[in-house]
Amino acid sequence: MVSGWKVNHTLVPLDDIIAVIAFGSAVRHPGVQEVIRERRKFLLFGEKVTKVKQVAIQPNDADFLVITGENLMREEVLEPISIKTYDCGTWIRRGGIHLVNRGVSQLLNGVRFNDTVSASALREGVPVFFNGRFGNVSMEAGVQSATPMKVHWDENGQGFLTGRIQ
Repeated sequence: MVSGWKVNHTLVPLDDIIAVIAFGSAVRHPGVQEVIRERRKFLLFGEKVTKVKQVAIQPNDADFLVITGENLMREEVLEPISIKTYDCGTWIRRGGIHLVNRGVSQLLNGVRFNDTVSASALREGVPVFFNGRFGNVSMEAGVQSATPMKVHWDENGQGFLTGRIQ
């Protein structure tokens, strides 16, 4: 049971946590991204040739944005985890889990100044947990969600809650 969040040795109560959003390559998989490459036709001279290649997105870490009512700024990289159990899905090994904490005003300022974390989390991220204030925050930010993905929660035989992003 989650009762709060501890940031910089300060306990943030559960009521002050507005949302936890998964974002980055882990929620964009499976999919493709376009890689644009420009070069000269004849090594050093000639007209520019542009090639567009579609590359499959391979997640190598998991990013989570925690939005709180207070202004907090902390990024923490947790060690990569691996576990050998069945019915677990994919576990992150290479890059670990990145936690980014932002307050509401920090998030809104980040969107205004095109901060990649704030903007991509609201546009492409999948809310794992949120309360009623999250709708107001996303409307105030003016960023439309572009992902159809949602978290589907399930309970296994031992009573553990598991979520899958689909």
